[in-house]
Amino acid sequence: MGCLKCNANKCTCETSLCINPLIYLFKEVFSLVGTPNSNGTEDEVYTLSTALSYTLTQGISVSSNKNICCPDCRSGLYALGNLIIFQNLLSIIPTTDFCCIEHYSSLSIWSEFQNSWSRYSESKIKCCDTDFNEVVTEWIEASSSTSVNYVLDIVIAEGIFESSSFNGYSGLGILFNYLQLNHPELTADDYLDILGTIMQEGIIVYCADCSISISSELAYEENQAFRKPHKKELLINKIV
Repeated sequence: MGCLKCNANKCTCETSLCINPLIYLFKEVFSLVGTPNSNGTEDEVYTLSTALSYTLTQGISVSSNKNICCPDCRSGLYALGNLIIFQNLLSIIPTTDFCCIEHYSSLSIWSEFQNSWSRYSESKIKCCDTDFNEVVTEWIEASSSTSVNYVLDIVIAEGIFESSSFNGYSGLGILFNYLQLNHPELTADDYLDILGTIMQEGIIVYCADCSISISSELAYEENQAFRKPHKKELLINKIV
């Protein structure tokens, strides 16, 4: 299931409970906030943005278990990020692993994604049919227009993309519901910083080979041991 203890308004209790990996990630992030920054000077502490960036960069790997949910896609892959994140992923992952795509973007950004997709596959892009677009709108409304780290218009202009879902619901939406219910102290700047960091770093969840990994797109690429190897040369031959 895509939530913890049914504390989100779209959660049901029909199956055994498990924590969504995005919520698992943010529990780790919040545990770091206010603690000494390992990359800074002695008196520097982790902010929400730096804690999120650090945790994604380091990545999280745990043994597969019933306590953490896996994505709906049979490939075990879930991805969230901007256009560049998804273009990078398309270059290293078979398009068949992306069972569906959701996006909030301009026509030009969507067209650019479609062009990238067509370079690696002749198949049509399928929609996940979740609450993704409604949630993105809610997240944007909860965010400030600018913060110390990000400008909302720029974050939106770079596109917001999601692949797969959890129990039929958007992972971004599950995370938004969780933050709204459990962290009322978050400001509009915080919501922009979280969204901006996620889009810039990307969040990749992958369930396979008795492990669940949660990390940034770059950390995911650097740890391909989490994935089963595939023959990229066959894909290259097809393109040629």
